[in-house]
Amino acid sequence: KKNMAPWGEHHERMVGQATDLVFSGTEDHAHLPREKRGFKRVVTTGLPVKVPDFKKVRKDNRVVFPHRLAHEKQPTRFRRLVNFIKKRWPGWSCVMTKDLWDSKDPAGSKLRYYETLASSKIAVSLALQETFGIAMLEAAALGCTCIVPDRLSYQETFQDHIRYSS
Repeated sequence: KKNMAPWGEHHERMVGQATDLVFSGTEDHAHLPREKRGFKRVVTTGLPVKVPDFKKVRKDNRVVFPHRLAHEKQPTRFRRLVNFIKKRWPGWSCVMTKDLWDSKDPAGSKLRYYETLASSKIAVSLALQETFGIAMLEAAALGCTCIVPDRLSYQETFQDHIRYSS
């Protein structure tokens, strides 16, 4: 609630009064409408992730940031990580998904995004807010080793050994 604009709180209350059931992707996110808004019927559904099959794609020494460029995803921190990686491992490259999007060809952009994930070795999330983690699940489904924070919905979707604490 501390970062929500007043209209957002009113909108959530209206949704809660107008619906019989609220669906949530993960338990981490389901507690918000239950505890913060008092919604009685909240169901955790999960969310299917369907990606193209890229058989036998060569994995490049690449770290990818698969998120949209939003403050809570911390793209600035990823840029600092890029500088560290370039100094420490000069043979590796880094890419942010914003570099893959073409507003004139969104379908081609999505395919290019999937191709980049399929040919990358590592995907990193630095998210401060994540209700399900679709980008990281897509990366995992396409064979990336995912590194995610030990918080949020990631605790339900990724194993302990790939979550970091700070």
